[in-house]
Amino acid sequence: MNKLDILEKKFINVLTHIMTIFMILSIAMILLQVLTRFIFKTSIFWSQEVLMLFFVYSILFGAVILMYKQEHLQVDLFEKLPEKIDKLLNYFVKIIITIVLLILLYYSFLQVYLSIDANQVMTSIPIGRWIMYIPMPICFLLMIYFTWKTGEQS
Repeated sequence: MNKLDILEKKFINVLTHIMTIFMILSIAMILLQVLTRFIFKTSIFWSQEVLMLFFVYSILFGAVILMYKQEHLQVDLFEKLPEKIDKLLNYFVKIIITIVLLILLYYSFLQVYLSIDANQVMTSIPIGRWIMYIPMPICFLLMIYFTWKTGEQS
């Protein structure tokens, strides 16, 4: 195992912990919303946007982790193909995944740029809306990397 593999593994481990924290915070925020609405008959005006931030971050980080571990959704349409055809088909699938991720990457960069340029802020909390969009291009870049990196090992 080379240094890059060790670094990737540590990075994914940290990302897994961060994702777990965001999921726990999401669940806590939902419980807080339920408590305040049904027991105290009031609501916390900023809780929905904070919950959305936690959820977006945890989903995107989780997608990167799944791409690294190759545990994302897969369909085994052809199980017993000759090795050359299987390898060719595997590269074809990776190219399609990369094209889709590149399109998502482009539009996510555009979304972050437009949000910063328009000086958009969240509705109920005084932070820029780009905070919600910034993990998208980062995660899409990481997914492109892990599409090809882990695929070589499988």
